[in-house]
Formats: sequence, structure tokens, C-alpha cells
Amino acid sequence: MDWQPDEQGLQQVLQLLKDSQSPNTATQRIVQDDFIFFCDAVASWVSPKDDLRDMFYKILHGFKDQVGEENWQQFSEQFPPLLKERLAAFYGV
Repeated sequence: MDWQPDEQGLQQVLQLLKDSQSPNTATQRIVQDDFIFFCDAVASWVSPKDDLRDMFYKILHGFKDQVGEENWQQFSEQFPPLLKERLAAFYGV
């Protein structure tokens, strides 16, 4: 059985991430340090509702755009193969 996170808790995390898109905030710096855990949670969610999937997409692409292609490549190299595959297949990152 695939893991399904608590939807309300994840909504709160998504809102925090959405609100912290500026690279000048302390929250964003903290998020960047642990973003792999967010990526893993997103990739583990088998069938999120459309609004969550859209929010995941926006956050993942926003983070990738924020750090730049080269930094994203370095960051994503640390991902396990299955995580990379799922993020690419589901969210195009």
C-alpha cells in the first residue's frame, strides 16, 4: 500500500511553501535545506486531488526556477532513481 499523507497537514505545508517563495526570507532558506523531503512526499502521493497536484506542480517548478537549472540538476542528482522518475513523470521536473 502506498503512503497517503494527511491532506489537511499537507495543505498547511503547501501554503507555507507557497508563501515563502522569496529567496530573501529565512523560511525559504530553511525550505531549501529540506526540500528533498517535500519532493519525496509529493512523489509518494499516488493520486492527489487536482488542486493539490496543481499546487505541487507550481511549487516544484517555482523552486526549480528559483534555484536555476544548474543548481536544480546538482540538487536532483542526490535523489534516489525512483524519486527522480516519479517527479519527472508526474510533474515534469
